[in-house]
Amino acid sequence: MAKKPLRDRLNSFLQPGKAHRSNRAHNSKWGRSGRSLWQFGYRFFQFVFIFIWRAAIDFSRAIIAFIIAILLIVGIEKYQGKQQINLKDYIKFRNLEQLAILTGLGIYFLETPNRRKRTQYEAWQVITSAQGQGGSGGRIQALQDLNAERVSLAGLSAEKADLTGVQLCHADLERANLSGSKLDYADLREANLWKVDLSKAILIDADLSQAKLIGAKLIGASFRGANFSNAILRGTNLSSADLSRVNLRGADLSGANLSDANLLHADLNGAILHDTNLSEARLIEANLQGADLSGAKLIRTILIGANLQAADLSRANLNRANFNKANLTGADVKSVNFEKANLQGANLDRLRNCGLAQLAIARGLAEAFNLPTELAQQLESELKPDLKPDLKPDLEPDLEAKPSNSLDQADRSSPPVPES
Repeated sequence: MAKKPLRDRLNSFLQPGKAHRSNRAHNSKWGRSGRSLWQFGYRFFQFVFIFIWRAAIDFSRAIIAFIIAILLIVGIEKYQGKQQINLKDYIKFRNLEQLAILTGLGIYFLETPNRRKRTQYEAWQVITSAQGQGGSGGRIQALQDLNAERVSLAGLSAEKADLTGVQLCHADLERANLSGSKLDYADLREANLWKVDLSKAILIDADLSQAKLIGAKLIGASFRGANFSNAILRGTNLSSADLSRVNLRGADLSGANLSDANLLHADLNGAILHDTNLSEARLIEANLQGADLSGAKLIRTILIGANLQAADLSRANLNRANFNKANLTGADVKSVNFEKANLQGANLDRLRNCGLAQLAIARGLAEAFNLPTELAQQLESELKPDLKPDLKPDLEPDLEAKPSNSLDQADRSSPPVPES
């Protein structure tokens, strides 16, 4: 039987879990003691090698710093006009004071990468040890130090943490979990918050201008007075969030979910809300001038006193929306569903792509166009049969539909009047 190579036999001694060539040698006292001796020797050799390697690195850095120091001293003396320069004086340490200072500076600068690594490691230790605590736990300074070093904070977990006033401008917080955290007055300008979890977090007066919150989870969060100008919030879930007095000028909210959100006095001037869900949201006295609301869902949305001047509402669903005293001057209402929408006191001047058939199924038509009540009712009765199928009101038996049905039946039962 052929013998195993020396490498395999050494591995069999160093790794006791593996089978040996001979069970007799494995079970014998010599085999066990020999294996232990080999393991001790291997570990000792490994320790010595690492120690010598690190010492050699430190010694080489010291030599490099020493050489740099000599060159600096020579350069300084040459600059001062000294004609004869003897390098033996510096090598024999005759000018020890200058040499020691410059060598120490050289070692300091050469150790900079290691110091940065140690600082980052200590900062992460602070963040990890404070996990689960309600207070700051030193995390604010640790996070700011890491961000100043351009270290990625992706996947950070800081639930229910107090991070009030944290400065994380341009930070990478991709997929971070900050649910329930307190981030009042935080600086998150141009931060990467892709798919971040800020559910029920508090960010009052926080600055998130030009931040990227694509696919972020912001359910029930409080953003009162926050700045989202030119931020990207595509596909973001903001349902039941408090966005009162928020600056969303030029923000991209296409495909976002803002159902049941509070947008009282919010500034959405020029914002993109294409295919956005705003059902049952409260936009009382909000500024939506020039906003893109094409294809948006505004079912039962409250827009009392809102400014929708020159807004794009094409293909939007305004079923039962409340536009009381809203300004719709110059708005584009092409293919809009105004079914049972409240237009009382609304300003409908210069509507674009608007047909009376669309507005006939809305409430408050008389006040919107300053028409007498009888004339408005006659106009509605004449236009309703001409409505397209997708714009016809639901024939559900409610209190408002009963009088109109009874009148229609009376009209059908009366005989036609012969022409004279």
